[in-house]
Amino acid sequence: MPLETTGAIDVGMQDGAQVRWGIQNPVYDPKGKYGPCIEMDLKALNEEYLGATAKVWPRIQEPRLDLVRKLRKDEVPDEAIEVTLRKKGFKFDRIDEPDKQVIGRKGGTYKILVAVCGGDRKYAETVLARCNNFDELANALDGGSFVIATKVTDDGYPRIDLREDVFPDMEARAASKAQTDPSEVERSAEPTDEEVDATMPDWENLDMGEESKA
Repeated sequence: MPLETTGAIDVGMQDGAQVRWGIQNPVYDPKGKYGPCIEMDLKALNEEYLGATAKVWPRIQEPRLDLVRKLRKDEVPDEAIEVTLRKKGFKFDRIDEPDKQVIGRKGGTYKILVAVCGGDRKYAETVLARCNNFDELANALDGGSFVIATKVTDDGYPRIDLREDVFPDMEARAASKAQTDPSEVERSAEPTDEEVDATMPDWENLDMGEESKA
């Protein structure tokens, strides 16, 4: 087994740096501090940020309860919250009763999914259609990666803000394609003109061996 390492190379990540983050150990948490989410450990893939880590908790949306949380944060009384919810068409017996859970296409979870799918929204929708629950979605994200402008706290720790644009990790995708697509390997291994000249056989004196006589 490889030896474990800890800590990060102290290179001073700049606030706003475009960092490639690899997703590790994503877990669906139905009782997250701010509602259901997929908790993810992140590992920086950029060579200059080797060893840097972060965490992120992209949300799973609960349409009614999310609005309840927001209004309570603004100190709106429950009676007024109930009126607001009914005006918006929500049906319920209690404002705090369990709500349906959905993936909002403007939310952080969907942004990360699309990035992991290489920016292909159609493929992201296919992945969602294949998932029967949020645990399966978390598993589908495991090992993926994305790029985002990363904030740095006053203490020097990276912080992920999913209100920022999330981009596909094209470097990782190119490396993966080169490993799995023989045509890519052939193209990358194609010799230069100088290499061709240096390795060109002497056709007049070449011994073709027994194979040429068959």
